[in-house]
Amino acid sequence: MATAPDRTDLWHFELEGHAGLGSLTGYTVRAVDGRLGRVLRTVDDVSTGLLVVNTGPWFFGRLPAVPAGLIAGVDDACNTVQLHCGKQRLRRAPEYSADSAEAFAGYREKTGRYFDDAPGSDRHPG
Repeated sequence: MATAPDRTDLWHFELEGHAGLGSLTGYTVRAVDGRLGRVLRTVDDVSTGLLVVNTGPWFFGRLPAVPAGLIAGVDDACNTVQLHCGKQRLRRAPEYSADSAEAFAGYREKTGRYFDDAPGSDRHPG
C-alpha cells in the first residue's frame, strides 16, 4: 500500500509505482467513515492534483473533487484510495469548477481555505 508522506500541500500526493493520479481511475474511494464512490477522472498537473469522484445519487448529481493531499494511501491489491477525511466534510466542500481559468483559481482558493479552517486540518492525520 502506498502511503502519504508528511506534507502540507493540499494539491499533491506522491504515488509510488504509479504513472500519476490518472492510474487511479476506476479505483474505489473510501473516506474515514465509509465508501465515497469511484474515481471517474483526475487532474494531475504540476500545480494541482485531484480526483473527481462519481458518488452515484449520494451527492445528488454533483461530482465531488477530492484534492490529492487528502489521500491517506492507495491499496493496489484492492484498487482502493483511502482518504484522511469524512464524507460529510467532502459533501460541504466548495463545488469543483474548471469552466475557466478564473473559476478554477477561485475553486482552489476556496477549497484551500475550507480544508485549513478546522483545527488539526482534515488533510493531516491525527
